[in-house]
Amino acid sequence: MKRLAVGIPRNLTNAFWLTGGRLTAHFANFALFVLLSRFFGPDGLGQYAVGMALGGLLYAAVSLGIEDYAIREGARQTPLVRRDFVGRLLGTQISTALVAVLVLIVFVMIVSYSPSQVAIVLLLASYQLALAFSRTLFVPAFSLQEMRVPSLLELATRLSATMASATLIILGAPLVLALVPIPLSGLAFLVFGIGSARKYDQGLTAEVGLGALRKTLLAIWPFAVSILVYQLYARADVIMLSFMRGEADAGIYASSFKFLEVGALPLYFMGVSAYPALSDLFARQDSRFSRAALGFQLPLLLAASLLAWGLLFVAPHILVPALGEEFRAAIPVVRTLAILAILVGIETATMRLLLVANLQVTRLKHQASAAGLNIVLNFFLIPPYGVLGAVWASISSHLAMVVLYYAALSTVSRTLAYRRALRKFVASLVAVSLVGWAFGLAGSSEWGVALATLVSFGARDPTKRRTRSVSRAALSQEKVSARASPNWRFL
Repeated sequence: MKRLAVGIPRNLTNAFWLTGGRLTAHFANFALFVLLSRFFGPDGLGQYAVGMALGGLLYAAVSLGIEDYAIREGARQTPLVRRDFVGRLLGTQISTALVAVLVLIVFVMIVSYSPSQVAIVLLLASYQLALAFSRTLFVPAFSLQEMRVPSLLELATRLSATMASATLIILGAPLVLALVPIPLSGLAFLVFGIGSARKYDQGLTAEVGLGALRKTLLAIWPFAVSILVYQLYARADVIMLSFMRGEADAGIYASSFKFLEVGALPLYFMGVSAYPALSDLFARQDSRFSRAALGFQLPLLLAASLLAWGLLFVAPHILVPALGEEFRAAIPVVRTLAILAILVGIETATMRLLLVANLQVTRLKHQASAAGLNIVLNFFLIPPYGVLGAVWASISSHLAMVVLYYAALSTVSRTLAYRRALRKFVASLVAVSLVGWAFGLAGSSEWGVALATLVSFGARDPTKRRTRSVSRAALSQEKVSARASPNWRFL
């Protein structure tokens, strides 16, 4: 069986292709977002955001968290075994898609959306449906760490759709018509996914039946429920804002989160690129696991810090020129999201290690608790505080989730190096925040504070120091753990 490449260079190479492809596509989508705000205002943007939120829930119901589960397992399988494995996954998705689409249609009928909103929901849901199947079809390529071609294909299809939609908007097309190219791009990506699965696994099957469905659901249910919870966690605030405060507030909120969403993509792709090799090392009880985990974590946390800095000092100055004067209210929202950017970075790193360590059920429990907290806080904070109430609900619930994830990792001895590095990272952030606060009190300008915090973090950057000593400490701990307990803990 082919051994997967281990180390920072391969991880960063795959992260480069994933980030470059999807980030470029998201920047193009952001340009479309700007056009939507300019031509249709907060109301039109709110309709688009609601459509994407409901489409995201459909994606969760059909994708079933299969990508995270399948990449981990596929990295440990031969092509023929993986072909049957992917076939069972596809059969399960077909069955759940029929139910999920029916539920979506009933929901749209019950809430009495306008005809244009219904059409937008169906168009964007169709795209998410195609995307859910495509992700599974590209699992063989991702399991072998072949991520360049899928990334480029996704970029090509999404970029084409964005350009086509932008052209229609500029020509004066109504919102519904302008969004038609988006599901067409999803269909094209689906066709490419079929070709990829046939190439890497010597064919393609789809096993539909109660036996295959039962077997697959028993294996993937923590991942399936997790992605449903995540989508509920990520989309509930937009949907609740639209009902409780109107589509305009939902548009302000969505425009603010767009900066965080696009900026956080590299964090997500760093996790995806390191996932197959980390899973393989953990399964083989390889002594290189701790070093590989550190090599994945440290650049990710640095990127999260830079994202927070950008949201705090850069994004507010480009928001109004990009989206229009109607979105000036989003400036304090974007600044507040800098806190969430740090939490997202920590959550991304801890979540991947939980999955690698087979703690997906634990991850699900903590994620569900955070999602429930988020909904409750939104219910109480949105009516009096509007958009900022939704932001603080998200920050509070995300902080709770990070704390729970960190506590869960304390049960895995081989994550000792990660936990030590995370504590140093948090200490550095506190120190940098104090520097910025001191410069602000001294009367420094905004850009003076920005420069001071950037230089201060560079001087204290935990990714530049102690990496070697932490790695040595991790290896020493591994030897102690190996002598103390010959069996690895799989939960």
